[in-house]
Amino acid sequence: MGLFGFLAGDPSKKWVRDPDLKLAVELRDATLAGVRLGSRPEGLSKLGPPAGKDSTRNGFYGWLDRGIYASAQKGILVSFTLEVNEKTPDPDLVYYPGVFLLDGKPLPLGRETRKDDVVRLLGAPWHEYSDPDDDEIGLTLWYETRTLEWSFEFLTTGTLSAVVLASPPDLGDERTREQLKCDKPWPP
Repeated sequence: MGLFGFLAGDPSKKWVRDPDLKLAVELRDATLAGVRLGSRPEGLSKLGPPAGKDSTRNGFYGWLDRGIYASAQKGILVSFTLEVNEKTPDPDLVYYPGVFLLDGKPLPLGRETRKDDVVRLLGAPWHEYSDPDDDEIGLTLWYETRTLEWSFEFLTTGTLSAVVLASPPDLGDERTREQLKCDKPWPP
């Protein structure tokens, strides 16, 4: 933003929503509405201004009315989170209304999706973890490559809560693997 960028305010607040934008997440390409992880956040401008203030400065972009979150580090997108369900629904939050694709083909992922459904669609995960102390997220499945990670978070009720795409992969970090009781060598 430059030395005096704060005077102009957060540039993301000037983004204009495209009402015709098709919301689609392509897992293999790690894209959201055609914007790939590794791109600049400005590519998401057609989603309109994100909620909160200082999104550009803090690198966190959220569209609560679409269940979409994106994060950036050093001005580069590193993750997309798509909320599809919650244990205790928030009346101010709308869940992700778009589609999930794999190689251009729709994947039936939504609030009724269970672990067995994801495994049937994508095969066995690279890692799975259950945190007995988490009273909302009961299980997370991770699918990994050297440069891309998909994680599927499930509520304690067993239904899908969120889909997260990350590049670089969170499990690429040795400490993160230790915390999540993953003893597999990296890279996958």
